[in-house]
Amino acid sequence: MLPLSLQSRTRSDAVALVAGGERCLSFRDLSRMLSELQWLFERPEKALIAVFVDRDFDAVLAYLASLSCGHACGLFGVLPGPAQELFIENYRPEFVVGADADGESAGSWQRDYLPVGALPSGSVILRRSGPSAGVVGAELALLLATSGSTGSPMVVRLSQANLEANASAIVEAMGIRSEDRAVTSLPLSHGYGLSVLNSHLAAGASVVVCADRVLSTRFWRSVSRNEVTSFAGVPVIYETLHGRRFDLTRFPSLATLTVSGGPLAHDFVRYFAELMERGGGQFWLCYGQTEATARITCLPPREWRQRPGSVGRVIPGGSLRVEGTAGAALADGERGAIVYSGPAVMLGYAQTRADLGGGDVMGGSVVTGDLGYLRDGFLYLTGRAKRIVKVFGFRVELDQIEAAFRPAGPAAAVRGTGETIVVFTERHRDEHDEIRAGLLRQLSLPPGVLALRQIRRIPMTRLGKTDYQSLTAVALTVPVADSAPAGGPSLGPAAGSRP
Repeated sequence: MLPLSLQSRTRSDAVALVAGGERCLSFRDLSRMLSELQWLFERPEKALIAVFVDRDFDAVLAYLASLSCGHACGLFGVLPGPAQELFIENYRPEFVVGADADGESAGSWQRDYLPVGALPSGSVILRRSGPSAGVVGAELALLLATSGSTGSPMVVRLSQANLEANASAIVEAMGIRSEDRAVTSLPLSHGYGLSVLNSHLAAGASVVVCADRVLSTRFWRSVSRNEVTSFAGVPVIYETLHGRRFDLTRFPSLATLTVSGGPLAHDFVRYFAELMERGGGQFWLCYGQTEATARITCLPPREWRQRPGSVGRVIPGGSLRVEGTAGAALADGERGAIVYSGPAVMLGYAQTRADLGGGDVMGGSVVTGDLGYLRDGFLYLTGRAKRIVKVFGFRVELDQIEAAFRPAGPAAAVRGTGETIVVFTERHRDEHDEIRAGLLRQLSLPPGVLALRQIRRIPMTRLGKTDYQSLTAVALTVPVADSAPAGGPSLGPAAGSRP
C-alpha cells in the first residue's frame, strides 16, 4: 500500500517529485514506479531495508518503496564503511541499498548478500541470501538515528501512523498547499529533513530532489530553475548564509523559510524574519525531536516580535507539559522538564535486530530531555537536561554558558578537566573576556572555572548539530589556560558536517 496518504493521488498528474533537479514525476508516475520496484524487494515475511544513500532520488525511492511493500526502512544516510558495517551487523537487514560493498572497508557482512538490481541513480540493491535474522514488528515502518546517537547503532522505531500523524499536523500548522514546492536541503536521514518530504507529499505539493550541497551554486540554480517556494535549514545553515552575506532575495519564488534542529540566536531570527517579511514571505521557527517523528512546535511568522525566544505552540494533535523533579506538572512560567504527548511519539528505541520485533513501549508520551517553560501555550527552551554539570558544588547549565557567548560569535561549552568548563569560540575578541567576567559574577563561580579557547571553526555532526563529543575530547586531553590564547588548536568541521 502506498504511504503517507498517496493512495488518493495515484491518478493525479500533479507533480510530486522533481528528480535530479529537472525530471518531473507526477503522483501517477511515482505510483507506477513504486509498483514496478516491488519485485526488487520481494520477501515472504516483513523485511528491513537498510538505506545508505541520502538526499538523492534513490534515497526517496528506497524509502517510499519500502513502505509501499509493507517493509520497514532504516534511513541511515551516507556513512563510512566501518559505520555501515556496525549498522548491518547490529540490525542484519534483508536488503541493503547503496552500501559500499567494495574493498575491505565493507567488512565480512557482504558475504551474506547478493546483488538483485539497482535504482535509477545507480544505487545497488543487495539481498540477504539466508533466512531472516529475526521478526520485524507489524507496526514498524522506519528506523532513524537520533541527533545524540551519531556514530552509534541506537535508533528510534517509528510506525507509519507516526509518520502520517506528524505529516498531517505539519500541513495543518503551517498551511502547506498543493502549489508549494520544497527542496531536499537536509538529509532524509534527519527527522526534520524527512518531515519536509513527508508533509509536502501528504499535502499534494511537490519536492525537488537535489543532492548538491546547500552552499553550492548548483543547488541554488536548481532552486531558481524549479521555482522552489520553501527552504528548510538547521541553525548552522542560516548562520553560514548570513556570514557569507548570501542574498536570498535573488530567488523571488522563495516564500517560506523554516528552521529547526537547535537554537538560532535572536539576531539571526530577526534578520531572516524581516528579510522574508519585506518580500511578503514567512519565516517559521520550529522545535522537534526524532523521538516525536519530527517537529513538535511551530512559531507562526511575525510572532517572533511578541514572543522573542519562543519556539512556538504545539502542532495539532499533540500536547506539552512541563514537569518538576517529582514529575508534577508546573505552572506557566516555571521551568522544568519538557514532556510531549501525541500520536507522533515513537514506538521506542532499538539497538539490535532483536529490538525490532517489539511493539509500542512509550504509550504516546516522551520526556524530551530538554528544559524549558510554557507561557500562554508558547514553549521556551532553556537547555538540555544532560548539559548540566557540577563544578565546586554548583549546578551549571552549559547551554546557559554557551548562549551568553553567542552574541560575540559562534561558541560551544563543554566540561573540561577537574573543575573546569571550556568555552570554544571562533573569534578572539576582548568582548569574550567581558562576558566571561560577567558570567563568573552572575553564577558566583571562581575565576578558574571558565576557560576560553579559540578554534578555527566549531565542529558539527553530519546532522548539523554541534559536535560536543569532539570538543570534549579536546577539552579533556589538552591543557587549557585560564584565559583564551591568541591561537589554539584548529579544529576543522566533522566530515560532511557543513552544508
